[in-house]
Amino acid sequence: ERRIVARADLVVTVTEDWRRELMDQFPDQPAKKFRVLPNGYEPGEFVFAAVQPDPDRFRLVYVGTMYTESQDPSPLFQALARVTEQGIIDRARLGLEIVGRPDAQARALAQSHGVEDLVNFTGFVSHEEAIARQLSADLLVVILDPANDRLRGCIPGKVFEYLAASRPILGIVPPGGETAALLRAAGNGRVVDGSVEAIQQAIATAIAERRDGRAAAAPRREVAERFRYDRLAGELAVWLNEVSGLERSRPWR
Repeated sequence: ERRIVARADLVVTVTEDWRRELMDQFPDQPAKKFRVLPNGYEPGEFVFAAVQPDPDRFRLVYVGTMYTESQDPSPLFQALARVTEQGIIDRARLGLEIVGRPDAQARALAQSHGVEDLVNFTGFVSHEEAIARQLSADLLVVILDPANDRLRGCIPGKVFEYLAASRPILGIVPPGGETAALLRAAGNGRVVDGSVEAIQQAIATAIAERRDGRAAAAPRREVAERFRYDRLAGELAVWLNEVSGLERSRPWR
């Protein structure tokens, strides 16, 4: 790894936290060698104008593989149970969809917390269907163990699609990490510390906002636009021209 970094013209990673980590690991290399090119989304995939939330149900949606070792859904499951037990919403009108592959423990946890009737494990679906479910969600969920310091620099790929979907986001993530910072910058994310009480309050607030007819907050446009694949590709093209010795191309517009 040290030889590769030393010989490279550029070393590209996906978050600022990991860029700093690389710079600390290789202090003999110039800082300008290390660049950040984040993951993103294809905007053309988010144009399902007819997709709308279900007027009769409040739906939370989690998209992607769930590894309970680093994405423990137990606090979320407990919060869902409390929301119904306290009469915030009728049980028949609340649901969580886990769209993708959960590990076996996730199903067992749903049962142990008494919410197996509220959680729909869809298994793998087409990408188009996954996007449609995001666009019709009342609250999109991302989970990273808030106590795991190694996850501070991680931004799951789903977060960028969540921004493109322009739906409210619940982030159960390290509060000082990269995902939390992105959700705060976007303006449509609720970042919680992972406690059952905080998650319950965030869900209850989202339910109340919908009940009161308040429009769901969209992400700040300049934040969401930053992660379009065409813009990211243009940024990478500039860097490739730079290291190949070609004339620097104009920044992507």
